[in-house]
Amino acid sequence: MTQHASINRANPRGAMPPNFTAADASHDFPGPICSSETGGPEALADGSVTGERLHSVAGVVDRAADGKVDMSFDEAQVRVFVSLIGLPCMVLRIDATQPSAPHARTCATIDEVVASVREWNPKKWNIYWLPNVATVVDKKPTKQNIVTARHVWADCDPDIKQHSTYEAARQHLLTTHADKLAPIASFVIDSGNGLQAFFKLTEQLPLLLHGDYEKYEAVNKQIGEAFDGPSTYNCDRIMRLPGTLNWPTAAKLEKGYPKEPSLSRLLTLSDRAYSLEDLAKLLPPPKPATAPSKSETVSARTADVADQLQRFNALLASDHTLRTRWKGSTEGLHDTSGSAMDMSLYGLLVARGFSHDAIVEIMADWEHGGKGREQGERYWDRLKDNTKATLLAHTAMDTAVAKLNERFALVTVGGSVLVLDEESTPVNMLKVEAFRLLMANRTVDVPTANGNGIKKAPVAEAWLKHRDRRAYNRIEFAPGGGVPEDTYNLFRGWTVEPCFGMTLEQATNNCDLFLTHLQENLCRGNQELYKYLIRWYAHLFQQPGHKPGVAIAVSGEKGVGKSKVTEVIAELLGPHALTVSQRSHLTGQFNAHQAQALLIVAEEAVWAGDKQAEGALKQMITSPTMTLERKGVDAVPLKSCARFVMNSNAEWIFPASADERRLFALDCGSDHKQDDEYFKAIDDQLYGPGLTSHKPGQDSPGLRALLTYLLGLDLTDFNVRRVPETDALKAQRAASLDPHEQFLKDCLESHEICGTSWGKNAPPVPKRELHDAYLSYMRNHRRSYPVAQETFAKTIKRAFGWRTCQPRGKQRAWMVEGWNESRAAFEAAMKVKIED
Repeated sequence: MTQHASINRANPRGAMPPNFTAADASHDFPGPICSSETGGPEALADGSVTGERLHSVAGVVDRAADGKVDMSFDEAQVRVFVSLIGLPCMVLRIDATQPSAPHARTCATIDEVVASVREWNPKKWNIYWLPNVATVVDKKPTKQNIVTARHVWADCDPDIKQHSTYEAARQHLLTTHADKLAPIASFVIDSGNGLQAFFKLTEQLPLLLHGDYEKYEAVNKQIGEAFDGPSTYNCDRIMRLPGTLNWPTAAKLEKGYPKEPSLSRLLTLSDRAYSLEDLAKLLPPPKPATAPSKSETVSARTADVADQLQRFNALLASDHTLRTRWKGSTEGLHDTSGSAMDMSLYGLLVARGFSHDAIVEIMADWEHGGKGREQGERYWDRLKDNTKATLLAHTAMDTAVAKLNERFALVTVGGSVLVLDEESTPVNMLKVEAFRLLMANRTVDVPTANGNGIKKAPVAEAWLKHRDRRAYNRIEFAPGGGVPEDTYNLFRGWTVEPCFGMTLEQATNNCDLFLTHLQENLCRGNQELYKYLIRWYAHLFQQPGHKPGVAIAVSGEKGVGKSKVTEVIAELLGPHALTVSQRSHLTGQFNAHQAQALLIVAEEAVWAGDKQAEGALKQMITSPTMTLERKGVDAVPLKSCARFVMNSNAEWIFPASADERRLFALDCGSDHKQDDEYFKAIDDQLYGPGLTSHKPGQDSPGLRALLTYLLGLDLTDFNVRRVPETDALKAQRAASLDPHEQFLKDCLESHEICGTSWGKNAPPVPKRELHDAYLSYMRNHRRSYPVAQETFAKTIKRAFGWRTCQPRGKQRAWMVEGWNESRAAFEAAMKVKIED
């Protein structure tokens, strides 16, 4: 990794910044700071990550904010740290000068991280990173967005109350407490004020069910309490990015923190990693059993908080009053202060049946309201005590609307308004008249015009006219999340949950028959090809919103299992997998069936030289957007995340050019052709004995293990666009040759040119004679539209590099090279294989 000189130039040795303590100057940590995995000794050459304390750069910071210097953060520290945690990396910024919501950006390269820090940090924006893995890429994740845990931690703040002053509290952290953490933590960060000790997990833990979050956060809380960092154990926590400036906020200043910014830095680094069992050994012995604490009792009473959070997200789309207050509207409030906003939202949530703990969780990330929330539990208790709201009384019409909202929503698609039906698979769009017809036999009690009575009304009309009807302004397909609240996300998730706590090795053992089929049958034992293939599929699940731009083509005889792989992956994807068998279903005008597809499988779809369809297919493979067109509905642009796999018995599956970069081609082996017992064993392991597919409510242990394996596979060094060259790809290129190119290939394979044997030496061949031979070839093969002699000549020069000559009194001729030289030139230029 390229190292950069430290940017910490403004404070030479002896020039103490205002928040520089004696501990900063004197303390050295024991043991090596940088392991060989992050660059070894070279990473320390410029002093960017060392055992000695790096100075604050307060003097540089002020000038950086005024635009008088180029940079004030430590770029080398940032680069070393990002190389440690791996990519992609989510970085977030928060304005230190005023209350504001975090803004997030997911970076694919270290350079992108550095560019973000360079853009944000000098503006007095604090920079953070996300220790765990989220499904969203462009916003601060909530707990429900975190799908994988990679670390646990102890986030230790200076205890000014115990040590009397900030300086004394910080000195304690950087000496006594750091000595305690350095020998056991995977790495320790000085955040500029406190310490953050991280314990890397040996295996990433899937977090998808409510119980998964509870188990992980319980461990994280225990580690935090054991090492004096008890308050920040939530799985969606963001942490200070080493090498960046820690700008003080108003809340920090009120606590007695220094006014000057300080530099966060990586203090210690090791290759330690822990299983959950290993972490348990670090904890002190459990205390004797006592009566449950207040927090434990509350936790037991509110185990459904996660369900309430999901209900809140759904309610935002349909509840006008709640939605407008959530957006920051002060409509109807006499007191518009921040605390009054908090009180109003709290009351609205109580009236809608949310528990106190769920409300605290919901409002924790609310970007409006007052600063009082920073006081913690005491402030929340005051809100609870001062709120007089009662549960709303629901009318029959309210109940009917709420019930229809669970299934239907009104959505704008282009210039049309449709009714979205979530119960259909995939999600269906109904015209409003069709919805009215569907609901025509259902009525609801509504008040009469004068309000003195009740009458029956069509439930469809009541729902369409109701203010709390669920509605969206647009649709989007965003597997990574992050869509605006007025946008309906067509992504429905996976059909099964991964196995919590299962290691990668355990996952492999529970789906090894399927993985062996990929390796031995599809890849014919070639480890390089298998490594690419399994990571291509892992990329689909780990980064579903990032289109790879590479399709897969699998050829082979009938019954050899070439379609088995896509059938199994489709079981994981559910409505997000689509199988087509006709070319028109893939490249035709109406393509609504493709809107929700992450994987499109073309079975026996033959292109047969249709240039228009070929162009459309190649565009679909690489384009990040598609034009969604339904019958009778305006066409609209939509994000495309679809991957393509083509399975066929035909020799020609994909129109591949010589410089083809969009295709990974395989030729499936036939060792298990029509082997029913072989394929039954795979199904039994994936779905259960005697089962051949997954159904809702079914355990499918092997399928869950496969998802766990694909989600846990390390893709750090995987470049999906670096496609291996295969003989199967050369075969696809050969099948895609134009007729005049195929004619030249046939000449090579027959060792004959213009009726003359083609060996080590060959006499010059008149140009007209060779072109006439090509024309005869076209007639014999009943091919139309031969190319002109000029085009034919250009192809010969490109394919062979032959020169021309004109013997005295004769026609111009090609100076034909020997067969071996010509074969090598043709194979190199056309990237095909000549069968000898």
